[in-house]
Amino acid sequence: MKLILGSSSKFRRSVMDELGVHYEVVVPDIDEKAIRSNDPDELVLAIANAKADAVVARVQEPAFVITSDQVVVWNGQIREKAESIEQAKEFIRSYSEHSAVVVNGMTVTNTETGKRVHSVEAMHVWYMPIPEDIIDLIASEPDTMLSAGALRFESSIWQKFMIHTDGSADHAMGLPKKQLFDLFKQHGLDL
Repeated sequence: MKLILGSSSKFRRSVMDELGVHYEVVVPDIDEKAIRSNDPDELVLAIANAKADAVVARVQEPAFVITSDQVVVWNGQIREKAESIEQAKEFIRSYSEHSAVVVNGMTVTNTETGKRVHSVEAMHVWYMPIPEDIIDLIASEPDTMLSAGALRFESSIWQKFMIHTDGSADHAMGLPKKQLFDLFKQHGLDL
């Protein structure tokens, strides 16, 4: 059976590439902003499911479809992608005040059987204060505007200011490998 990543994210593609498995990309065409919830777990899972529905409707052959969504929660606020450079700077500056919680919702759907499994996982990241010139540098990088909460865990610049995390780079990049492996096990497969 085919393996399909339902995502436009280059970060998720890089995690799939690390796995060394053959997969195809089908970009879900949904309006994520039309899906809302004040609960971050419910929000990421609702968006991941909507992406799965959109991709599964376009897949003709038997396949496993992987979809996910991510938000950052800071001091109780749900953060998606920054809408401006100024907002990105505000987000980055704030991470030294409170930890950032990166929340991922993921689904794996078997198009042949219709079985869909899902999970939500979170990780925390703590940062020391980041100097304004570094904040300007991080905010000006194009990938910052593509990242939930403008949080670029995998960036070597960010790494210098990290105090502690209870997660991994692939989690912060939106496709945690452990979470993915666990979902495939629920399908009776070892990815």
